[in-house]
Amino acid sequence: MIKKILLFCCVGVFGLANDFSTAFKKYEEKNYQEAFEIFSALCEKNNAKACFSLALMYENAYGVKQDMQKAKAHYNFACNKGISSACFNLALLQDEKREIKLFHKKACDLAHTQACNALASLYEEEKDGEMALYFYEKSCKLKDSFACYKLANLNEQGLIVRQNLKLALSYYKKSCQFDFLESCYILGCYYQIKEKDDKLAKRYLGKACDGSHTQACAAYRLLN
Repeated sequence: MIKKILLFCCVGVFGLANDFSTAFKKYEEKNYQEAFEIFSALCEKNNAKACFSLALMYENAYGVKQDMQKAKAHYNFACNKGISSACFNLALLQDEKREIKLFHKKACDLAHTQACNALASLYEEEKDGEMALYFYEKSCKLKDSFACYKLANLNEQGLIVRQNLKLALSYYKKSCQFDFLESCYILGCYYQIKEKDDKLAKRYLGKACDGSHTQACAAYRLLN
């Protein structure tokens, strides 16, 4: 009897996954009506991905009349089930800053780097350096190059946090390592002008130039 129940559960889970794949394919083909019907049936069975997909369709009027309340409701369900993009999208639909922060934090706690950065930016605007650093740091640890760049910039400028040039340099290096070209360019200029180390300068400027950073290419040519 137990084996039969387990087999039924496995078939049920496989069926849901297979149905979602079918719905997603219909969605990509812009066959929104069929996709909507399958997503709706799956969402009624508490399939979080299907509910998230319905939220997208309601928000953007894909095959259905736009309904922001239904979009928010489905995003909220998916968010509570651990889908970070649902929390992030829900934050973007809020009017109150408190609610915006709440849902960005939920998304950030689920490793959504854009949400971490958005939250850090809000605190940066409020001149709350401690909280800005905290959320940029969370994002940087998730290998978000822009967040690492922002940490470097905040530590270099010293406007809302205590200036720490050594820390700034380490974050610029990490950001460049994650291919944020502006950080590579800044490092190249630093080693060329401040440290008089043309070898390292060429290394960083060359990397930025390889990514089509115009100023880095100009600076690199001057070193050759």
